[in-house]
Amino acid sequence: MVRTGAKIRKAPRPSGLLLFLLCLPLVVSGCTTTKKQKEIADSRLLTGIAYLGERQDIEALRCFLEAEALAPRNERLHYFKAFVFVNQGNFDEAMVSLRRAISLNGSYAQAQTFLGSLYLRSGEDDKAMELFQKALANPLYDAPAAALYGIGWIHFRKGENQKASAACLRALAIDPHSPLRARVLMLLGEMALLDGDYQAALARYQEATVLIPDDLEALLGLARSHLGLNDKKAAKRLLDKIIAADREGEIAAKAREVLRMPEGKRGIFTHGSR
Repeated sequence: MVRTGAKIRKAPRPSGLLLFLLCLPLVVSGCTTTKKQKEIADSRLLTGIAYLGERQDIEALRCFLEAEALAPRNERLHYFKAFVFVNQGNFDEAMVSLRRAISLNGSYAQAQTFLGSLYLRSGEDDKAMELFQKALANPLYDAPAAALYGIGWIHFRKGENQKASAACLRALAIDPHSPLRARVLMLLGEMALLDGDYQAALARYQEATVLIPDDLEALLGLARSHLGLNDKKAAKRLLDKIIAADREGEIAAKAREVLRMPEGKRGIFTHGSR
């Protein structure tokens, strides 16, 4: 829960979950099968990853299962199977695959962060935090911004904005070119809005929209920042753009809600409130 003035509002789910997951890099793993089996399994795994990148989930899963039949102890194939299940909305099976990957390689930071993000999505913040911290403790982990972003969300949902901000700022500093940079900026912008620092919020959301110019949640945050600064014309233009793009969607509904709110309340509207 996040405290907003005298009211308590339900904190939003982390945005950009698929981007969060898909930003995690590949890692090298070993295999205990014969050399010929390993070669075939590796080939099927690489083919499956290519299919996954093209969002051909059925073909990708078929390749991963063929690889698993030959090399069941290859943690990478269990890791990538989880992406297929996430794309299909089968988060329980994704968790099973990631737990299997981690059981095979206890220092698999990418899988730990992936699983942590799914726990975060389901509201199991303590389990998520444990996994994010394990990933960060691995000196070989080359995508720490993903785990730090998750940690920032956990603190934000608890109303611990100072700790959330520290995690986000560390993520920006440690990996300035992370695919998650825009999402981290949006979270910082949200906290600035909650604090009533509309100028800081505007700066964060402006930078985010440079990186993801068509992201409706980023545009909504930018509009709310303009409203906080009493720039009604700029805000109205952005809100109309969101409504035109999303029509009957969730973000459009939030944009309409902002327009209906009294002017003094608009700046503290959170993109996860109802």
